[in-house]
Amino acid sequence: MRLIAVLLLFAGCAAPKVAPSAPPPPPRPASTPAEGAPWSGAVVPLGAVEQAYLTEWQRARNKDRCPLLVATDLGGVGGTTLHRADFGEGWGVAYDAPGAPGVEADGKPCDTCGRNAFGIAATPTSRGTAPRAANDDEIKWPDGSRAVTHRAESGRYVAYLEVQGVDCLYYAWSTVGDPHLRAFLRGLRRVAGM
Repeated sequence: MRLIAVLLLFAGCAAPKVAPSAPPPPPRPASTPAEGAPWSGAVVPLGAVEQAYLTEWQRARNKDRCPLLVATDLGGVGGTTLHRADFGEGWGVAYDAPGAPGVEADGKPCDTCGRNAFGIAATPTSRGTAPRAANDDEIKWPDGSRAVTHRAESGRYVAYLEVQGVDCLYYAWSTVGDPHLRAFLRGLRRVAGM
């Protein structure tokens, strides 16, 4: 018995020491665009809003706290088709852009199918819940709005968007690229009367 105790003690002393893991790096500093938040400027007249936006917003259970944000700049991508994007109790729309990267019906990425190439949604989640990891970028606008952007495992570039004064977490995405996502964000506007 004594021999076993001595062997265990020796084994414990002889075990290699493992260095403690380093703490994760701090998040990168937020960027602040020179211009104001896009949705703080001119609103889009209700009559100019595409029907897919209106239909999805009307169906949404979170429409009382998640006003419409509509795209006024598609980041230079043409030939698009707008359709519903399922976001549970929220609302969402996606743009198909044939020839652009996209997502097949089974969820696998494709190089040129253009399905669900980019879009915007209002998630059922409240403001203040945008996740942020050390490798994410953060954009902070002068009005207090912010977006956390990163490249998802799916290959999509995504943004979790919190608009100042709105208790809603918006989600925007692009398979086209990060510059496209940022252009798309700059083109988001509120709708008059909503």
